[in-house]
Amino acid sequence: MSALSKWTVVLLALLMLGACKQGAQVDIEEEVEKMVDSMLEQDFSHIHSNFFGEMAQGEYSIADLEELWETYIADAGAHVDTKVEVEEQEESIVVHVVLTFENVVVKFELTFSNQGKLRDIQVTETSLALPSHAVEEDITIGEGTNYSLSGKLTIPGNVEGPVPAVVIVHGSGGNDMDGVPMFPSQTYRDIAYGLAEQGIASIRYDKRTFVHLPELVAEFGARFTVWEETIEDALFATALLKEDARIDADAVYLVGHSLGGMLAPRMDVEGGDFAGLVSLGGSPRTFWEIYYDQLLEFGAEKDEEERVEWEAWLMSEREKAEKLLDWTEEEAEAETVFEMPAFYLRDMLTFDMEEYMHTLSKPLLVLHGDKDAQVRTETDFVVWQQLLAGQEKATLKNYPQLNHLFVREAPNKEKFAGYQVPAYVAEEVIVDMAEWMKH
Repeated sequence: MSALSKWTVVLLALLMLGACKQGAQVDIEEEVEKMVDSMLEQDFSHIHSNFFGEMAQGEYSIADLEELWETYIADAGAHVDTKVEVEEQEESIVVHVVLTFENVVVKFELTFSNQGKLRDIQVTETSLALPSHAVEEDITIGEGTNYSLSGKLTIPGNVEGPVPAVVIVHGSGGNDMDGVPMFPSQTYRDIAYGLAEQGIASIRYDKRTFVHLPELVAEFGARFTVWEETIEDALFATALLKEDARIDADAVYLVGHSLGGMLAPRMDVEGGDFAGLVSLGGSPRTFWEIYYDQLLEFGAEKDEEERVEWEAWLMSEREKAEKLLDWTEEEAEAETVFEMPAFYLRDMLTFDMEEYMHTLSKPLLVLHGDKDAQVRTETDFVVWQQLLAGQEKATLKNYPQLNHLFVREAPNKEKFAGYQVPAYVAEEVIVDMAEWMKH
């Protein structure tokens, strides 16, 4: 169970307000603050006996609360501040809770009836906090081009001299510099702040398709490729880092998530010349193969008649995908595969990932979450292991409890549903990346 989501469940139990003794009206703000105080004092017995109703006491033990503390709050650092704001609406009361720790900020939204009964609870945000010694500067990626992007340069202040740095590269889809709105977790900001605490600078930025999608469609149409989507902006960011006197130009790394991890070798070859590459949830398989697997799984949930039709369509599209490199650019421009532009998919096949891995000349760190619902252990991580067998410059690690966003898997949230539970990137992932870069 993810520590964050487990805390959500426990909060729900706590705030059912069995403390409404003899039906008396409860001061909701006061009750919430008391519960938080007890949690911070690690008085789990008091929480269990005073805030849990009979049902919750039967389902959650004091040991469960202690486990919660150890797996989530204990790593958050010193408590800095608690803010509770009550917003009275016509038919409900909404309580906004912000818990700020040294390393983590967690925001909750609790909705009560006017009689003090909890209706709903949402974790609206959780992320690592910017270290007190670090600074963030606004930057522009691709300044002077038609596709300029807003970004952040995060610089640590706990080390002297030029520091190592990373370019954080998005996965597929349209995301801002923090990794939203596709997912509520702010994965890229967490990485930036976590690495800053480890003495490593970073650049992150809004993705081009998040800001300029209509213009890209108008200019490139069916000839749109990952160069326009991702690669060019990553190289712009790399140049900014290498030109900054505060950065060690010989220690600029690429941290690519998902699609960014898949494209990391190509970005290195096409101008990045990085000190090393980190693939977070990337795959050495082709993009269309991964997408095919996802579509096949989606079809398995259909009824028999629809499933047969769906699988027949998939097979015909797969046959087209297997011939992508046989097509000319003009033929690919006129076709789709799995309803995606064939030109886009064909372009990704022009880079020889296998050759790059077999002749690996610089450090590569491959990190994978075993609970990943998109890039699987049995179909993707094992291929990394096969390709990189015997490569001294390659380091691979699989995290048993983490998903595609490198957060702990939420309970009762299978596959993609778990991505919608806000959480922060596991500390061990940050530490592993930092130690690898420093050695």
